[in-house]
Amino acid sequence: MSVVVIGILWTFIYNPSMGLINSGLEFIGLGNWARPWLGSETWALPSLVLPSIWAGIGLFMLMLMGGIANVSKSYYEAAEMDGANQWQQFWKVTLPLVWPQVKISVLYIVMTTLNGSFVIVQVMTAGGPNNSTHVMGSYLYQQAFVQFNFGYGAAIGVMILALSLITILILQFMLRRDKIEY
Repeated sequence: MSVVVIGILWTFIYNPSMGLINSGLEFIGLGNWARPWLGSETWALPSLVLPSIWAGIGLFMLMLMGGIANVSKSYYEAAEMDGANQWQQFWKVTLPLVWPQVKISVLYIVMTTLNGSFVIVQVMTAGGPNNSTHVMGSYLYQQAFVQFNFGYGAAIGVMILALSLITILILQFMLRRDKIEY
């Protein structure tokens, strides 16, 4: 689904008066836990995590399922003959053979977190309440295109680029492994 549609859907789910979460909490007798999720400075940013995960999980599941489906059954048969249990087969056979998909998923998740959360923030809270949900991308947008501080916005963009490059280089180093061929 489109990230915009997901943001709108979760805005309705978090609605304080008729949203699914608060209604569910009241239904099971936990009405004192109900709160204005997106209207609270404390809970607004953590409330954006679930929609962000929902928006991205499908792609990563498809990548990992495709990688796992591509692993030949003969590897598992050989591991079983060597006495490996299911857990050992996962760590010694499955994970090394799907490592490229895992690595790409981790890199993409980090890049999305650094840059792509802008859409969810903009649709659901527009940075509020009291600027408590701004991420780097939404802060750049507010500074450059709402307050017309183009120089400051450009500086934020350069910082996002620098942080992204440094983070990706560190992750590339941490996630490197010997190449395994099928």
